[in-house]
Amino acid sequence: MDRQGNAFVAGGTDSLNFPVSAIPTQRTLAGARDAWDGMFDRTGKMERSTYLGGMAADFANGVGVNETGLVYVGGGTSSTNFPVTVGPALKGPMDAFVISLSADSRTVVGSTLVGGSSTDLAVKLAVKPEGVVVITGQTRSADFPITPTAPWPTFTGVERIFASQLSSDLT
Repeated sequence: MDRQGNAFVAGGTDSLNFPVSAIPTQRTLAGARDAWDGMFDRTGKMERSTYLGGMAADFANGVGVNETGLVYVGGGTSSTNFPVTVGPALKGPMDAFVISLSADSRTVVGSTLVGGSSTDLAVKLAVKPEGVVVITGQTRSADFPITPTAPWPTFTGVERIFASQLSSDLT
């Protein structure tokens, strides 16, 4: 929720007639399943919503808003044409994503993928007051990008949880 009491929500849909805003970031379903983002006012009225995704499966699991009204959405994508503005293209069968949108959902401000050569998924997202975006999730990638000072720098087992911190510009 923001300071005005608006609730921000996100998820996934395969609906061809999902109720999008008059001028959304993405007007139509682009793949088999797309992520979506929306905002409801204090009375429960949907004020804005948009599809988010590419030609394959995309879904959102987390959403947050910063002090200036930028909306951040996190989830997973299998789309090779997911709208990435910062960083690498899709590396595995599914990568975690974080996308930032203008407060009115009309513009993608930034978007990045986080992951390795296997399946990666952002499960939760939080925006800290200073604008830092934190995602947590799960990875099956032995080559998941890990900082050198991480407490567990070596991948062991089949699946691990991760926590990643991105700056407000998603680097």
